[in-house]
Amino acid sequence: MKRSLTFSFMMVLLGLTVASGYQGEYLFMINWDGMRYDALERGTPEHLLNDIIPEGILFEDLCNAWNTITSPGHPNIHTGNPCIYPNTGGEECKGFGPEKNYGDRWHLSHYYPSLMETYVKERGSGPADSVLAWVFGNNHNDRNWGHSQHPDYHDATPYTSIHAARRIIPKIYDAELWDSMRVILDTYEPDVFYVDFHNVDTYGHTIPDSGEAAYYRSIQRVDSITYEILYDYIPNHPKYAGKTNVLIVSDHGRHTDEVNNGLVGHGCDCDGCRHVVGVLWGPDFESGVTVEERVYQTEFAHTFAHMLGLLAPHARTSRIRTDWLLYPEYEHWWPQSGGGEPVSDDEVTSSSPAIAIGDNGRVHMTWCQDHREIRYRYKRRGYWSPIQTLATANPGELLKTPRIAAKDDIVVVCWERFEVRYRGFQSWYPGGIVGSAGN
Repeated sequence: MKRSLTFSFMMVLLGLTVASGYQGEYLFMINWDGMRYDALERGTPEHLLNDIIPEGILFEDLCNAWNTITSPGHPNIHTGNPCIYPNTGGEECKGFGPEKNYGDRWHLSHYYPSLMETYVKERGSGPADSVLAWVFGNNHNDRNWGHSQHPDYHDATPYTSIHAARRIIPKIYDAELWDSMRVILDTYEPDVFYVDFHNVDTYGHTIPDSGEAAYYRSIQRVDSITYEILYDYIPNHPKYAGKTNVLIVSDHGRHTDEVNNGLVGHGCDCDGCRHVVGVLWGPDFESGVTVEERVYQTEFAHTFAHMLGLLAPHARTSRIRTDWLLYPEYEHWWPQSGGGEPVSDDEVTSSSPAIAIGDNGRVHMTWCQDHREIRYRYKRRGYWSPIQTLATANPGELLKTPRIAAKDDIVVVCWERFEVRYRGFQSWYPGGIVGSAGN
């Protein structure tokens, strides 16, 4: 799955032009609510099996390791944090804040910011950006998944910036939801879209009345809708064509046949409830790849944030899964007579490069390595110096945005350190001076 990627630097009179190499500028997250994984083994979602998976990445052992119910299952995916549902109403617990009254009923809202909130905050919010992200679905909890209770995000991303569906009574069918979703996409063209097709879960719960056949037909319907989105709508849309990555996922599964009421229910730690479907598809993912290792729902958000150029400091995992990406390696290049030479390490994620040229003509460069290290090197007499690590993040920290200045042989680098417990960034100097780099 390894490929090489050039993170290009073109030096011009007024500054630098940076190209990231990722083709996917937009992200769709499509949830098949409450589908048990063995539907794939039965061959029920034919388009997923025959068309989508051969052109994407299938996760054979994707796991919801926490509460296997709807309310926490979705935030696991789009916040990158495990959300644990409280035992009693109004109780604060890990991953959730207290219940909030949104007018028509009490709803439980996750504490940690969603990927949609992070996108809006880091890209800017307001009337001009009011459709950057959208949450949509036909479940009564969908309206809360776009907004957390985190004080640094909830107040910074108003409801006009992230649209969340209100409950429609009676619940609409998935086909009608797709019709409404298409109108939203055509009208507002959001960059990040999270949609919950809930009928699979609905028909699972109603098996005693409607039978198992209705449950499997609902899987076939959302399978057909997803195929239409991926192979008809996206390729023919002027904005999304060739630039949209897609995650197809389930928030939870269903009981195995021998547990409780079997396919009708969910919510325990049996394999049927925990084992969920997960497929990545789009221009930045390999084709026909199966990931056999156990992967958790929380591992998607930070990787998506990285691909969208976001920091996402509250995502639980600090690991960006570059092994899922078609072009995982970043290299910095210095152009020379039509060619180039690598400046940063191979096979690691480098970002936020900064460059300075001293009065003596020497070139100094600093960058952030996977938000865990700040690195530096200089070029003298046509040769690059060994790479120096100026700072390493402590547990619970992320580093970002290094800046560099040079005067003769004196070079100063500063950066931002994010400490989750302090909910803010702090700038620090590494002793003030890198050193006499030119000597």
